[in-house]
Amino acid sequence: GQEATTMRQDGEQVITPFNLEDENEEGHFDENGNFIFDKKTGEEIRDSWLDSIDMQKLPTAVPKETVSKESTPDPLSKRSPTEILTQIVAILKPSESVTKALKRLGGTQLSASQRLKLKKKGQLATNSQADKELLEKLTSLSDWLLHQGRDTIYQDTYEKLNHEIKQASGSWSYFYMFTAELNLF
Repeated sequence: GQEATTMRQDGEQVITPFNLEDENEEGHFDENGNFIFDKKTGEEIRDSWLDSIDMQKLPTAVPKETVSKESTPDPLSKRSPTEILTQIVAILKPSESVTKALKRLGGTQLSASQRLKLKKKGQLATNSQADKELLEKLTSLSDWLLHQGRDTIYQDTYEKLNHEIKQASGSWSYFYMFTAELNLF
């Protein structure tokens, strides 16, 4: 099905009929029938937007406020996982997971209409500063453990974490905690 090479126009839209000879000049068909454009040597792809950028006006220096993450030491890296788990357990309530504690400390999420009703009644409860600080602390501790390879930290409950801390105080548990950090088992 090769059509005449004449170009037609439908209003302002130009219609180019299919012409296999023209297509073969721009590329080729592989054994699966897929058309592959040939890369032409010496022909450079131009980007009009990039050409409009004046390279002389671009800033050359990095702002002083930009600080690399490697330069700031992580205060949690000097603590053992057992110490971090102990701090998390101090924040949790019995039979509460880390996720539930985050929801508790973060406050209930009310819709705008519910908040307005409570505000009119004078019953709108705001999170205390202590809850906000505990929320930030629990988030940073859990996130640190997550980045260390503890994938289940957000599902772990008060009882499970407490059990692990008790195991860590035993003689064999130091070996267990050390190998857990290295992901040997």
